[in-house]
Amino acid sequence: VDALLDFSMQLSSLVSLPLDHVMTAAVGFRVDWFLIKRAQRIGELIPKRTEEPYKAYTGGLVLEPQPGLHENVAVLDFKSMYPNLMLYYNLSPDTYIPPDQKAPSQGVYEAPEVGYRFRKEPAGFYKEALRYLIDVRREVRAKMGNLDHQSTEYRILDVRQRAVKVITNAIYGYAGWVGARWFSKPVAEAASAWGRYTIKKAVDMAKDAGIQVIYGDTDSLFITY
Repeated sequence: VDALLDFSMQLSSLVSLPLDHVMTAAVGFRVDWFLIKRAQRIGELIPKRTEEPYKAYTGGLVLEPQPGLHENVAVLDFKSMYPNLMLYYNLSPDTYIPPDQKAPSQGVYEAPEVGYRFRKEPAGFYKEALRYLIDVRREVRAKMGNLDHQSTEYRILDVRQRAVKVITNAIYGYAGWVGARWFSKPVAEAASAWGRYTIKKAVDMAKDAGIQVIYGDTDSLFITY
């Protein structure tokens, strides 16, 4: 109970939802309120919520598992794959270049498979929000490294970094959520496409190195090692 209360308080502080709402709210609403808070801080306009019709799109890549029992298995997990892909390729509703518009002089990133284009600079709203979250988590974890693991301060900082991680990892899914204020199907589709491309590239690298891939799911690979 104490652990749940600690986490709820840190999540409430991060997204500015009341403590009695934050744990019952849908993940999308938590992200919504965090982005509203962030938008106010940086002077970004907050769009009106408009319920979008559901539009399916292809998600992460799941590889067919190799049947049988395997020994010496290693799991390769991409650290915050989707947040980092969104950061690197500047994926955001305000950086998306529609097909009927010319590419800006600063250049674009073009997503594999789907072909959506996003300007390279300046940074979009999603990139700014993600960079803030990742920086906060890095600072919190650095402070934790100097503390006794049994201390109250360490416990509070630990739940704080977990709350930040939850919101960071949810922004990718939020982009494709039809209830999102900052809804953008191209952002969600492009992030998925780059995620699939990254996993396929890693599989090719493993095969070139003579390593057998026995399974893969979204942002991780299982290999025999």
